[in-house]
Amino acid sequence: MHLLLDSTLSEVEWIDFIERNRVKNVGVPDELQIEIRQSFIEPYQIVSLACLIEEFDQVDVPIVFSRNHCSADMYLNHVRFFEYWTQGFDRHAFITPGKRTTFALWKISQSRISIYADESKKYFENLVFTGKDLSPLHIALSETFNNIFDHAESGVDGFVLYQYYPRVHRLNTAICDFGVGIPSKIKTIWSDRLRTPVNDQDALRAAFINRMSTKTTPQNRGFGLSNLLGNIRNIKGELIVYSNAAGIRFVENNVYYRSLPAALGGTLVKFSFDPSNLPKKEEEIDNEEYFF
Repeated sequence: MHLLLDSTLSEVEWIDFIERNRVKNVGVPDELQIEIRQSFIEPYQIVSLACLIEEFDQVDVPIVFSRNHCSADMYLNHVRFFEYWTQGFDRHAFITPGKRTTFALWKISQSRISIYADESKKYFENLVFTGKDLSPLHIALSETFNNIFDHAESGVDGFVLYQYYPRVHRLNTAICDFGVGIPSKIKTIWSDRLRTPVNDQDALRAAFINRMSTKTTPQNRGFGLSNLLGNIRNIKGELIVYSNAAGIRFVENNVYYRSLPAALGGTLVKFSFDPSNLPKKEEEIDNEEYFF
């Protein structure tokens, strides 16, 4: 099976491409060969492609990359993407990439969520966003990661990637899982509570309501999305979520909805913001200075 990735696909077309080529739709080939011919590749494409490859890897399909010298191929080489499905490579580890502005692609591990949040926070605070505080954002991200294990039922867990673009002063983040999808989960909850059935757009919108909860685990009683949205809005960022047949986009005080032509079996979250809008890191006072 050969997959050719190029730059002609729109965001929605990319999601459709990923979904159409999943194991459940194409079966189990003898080999998965991937060739990338793009001038640019975005975090949302990388994490969703990683989920797709992981799905084939889990059914023991050999992964082969057809390498070339296009810009996207060179970028993925810098972030060590092509090593991720080699024997013995730990995708749960925090692998140092070859690009200073990238925090490595990570296969989300429930036991390492807190450690990952701490490490990525320190990475950007020390190397890219000196003097800025990423704490509120990473608390919200930790909730989003926990959501994958509490609600998503994703066979490949999920992947996350951060990329900072210095020329435009934007940090882009993307998270993807291949779970049941947020609308499906909410509609199941509401069905159990004898609520009137709704479409995917209405169900996805409900996930951003504060205190919307399945009451499953103490660390993540809701879906974590209202907190994430609040933090993104506080720093004047943009948040987009695709799940099942629905998409939702928050930018400034505006909300936009769209239907997907083919339902995504899972959830793709992407957001971006200007780091200059982050709050300043509070100075730590050494109490010993006041001892007499």
